[in-house]
Amino acid sequence: NINAIEHKSQIASHSARLALVWVIVLSSICIAIALLMLFSIPKTLTAPIRMLVNGILEISNHNYEKRLSFDDQSEFGEVAISFNEMAKELAQYQKSSMAKIISTKQYLEIVINSIDYPIIGLDKNKNILFANNSASNILNLPSETMVNKSALDLSLSNDLLRRLIKGMDEKEQS
Repeated sequence: NINAIEHKSQIASHSARLALVWVIVLSSICIAIALLMLFSIPKTLTAPIRMLVNGILEISNHNYEKRLSFDDQSEFGEVAISFNEMAKELAQYQKSSMAKIISTKQYLEIVINSIDYPIIGLDKNKNILFANNSASNILNLPSETMVNKSALDLSLSNDLLRRLIKGMDEKEQS
């Protein structure tokens, strides 16, 4: 009887050790898989979001040629298609807007230059935006040298422009 009990006890101890080894092996495998998932899944999820954010930043910097490419089967496939359509439409809008602005500017330059009276356009900082031919002739300064320059700086070497600027200052103060 004692031999049978010892034999059964040895079998139970062996089975317990074997079960413990299997539990340790399976636990190690599960921990390794969990660590692998911990480091790979966030990168897999955040990489498309980072690409989308970078694309949005490019568009906000007026780079309308930026395109995104994701697998059409992925969750971001539809987002990429919509993003690319938006970028294409913005590029077309910018081109048409610039064309309108340039043609309007050219038209205004022609109209201003056709007027016989001297005309000088200043911004709020007294930088010269435009000057027609009559103003250029009277001030004895080529309009190319006046445009985008400070009227205050140019008035230092031009008496008539200095008097005009002084007259403007006096009207603003009164």
